[in-house]
Amino acid sequence: MHRVETEELLRRWVPRAVAGEPHAVGVVVSSVRPHVLNFCAARMDEGTSAHTPAEDVTQEVCLALARALPRYQDRGASLLRFAFGIATHKVADVRRKAARTVT
Repeated sequence: MHRVETEELLRRWVPRAVAGEPHAVGVVVSSVRPHVLNFCAARMDEGTSAHTPAEDVTQEVCLALARALPRYQDRGASLLRFAFGIATHKVADVRRKAARTVT
């Protein structure tokens, strides 16, 4: 799904996900996931990916997003942008952890 299509889908489903509708949470997370995977993979080098694959980081981001949805407040920015913010922090965590294990 292209990013524009994802944004349109999110506009319809995010309010329902924020309200706690389980199916809506699933739709939102599954719609965001491929974009988050590409985002994470693009920001991880070989050493970081060897330590923790981009798929694992993406899973952590999706779990964090699902937990954050009840508190999410739409302030005009896309939920996808919010997810990328979470992903940025998760990738940084993995990079720090990988750097500590390399001597």
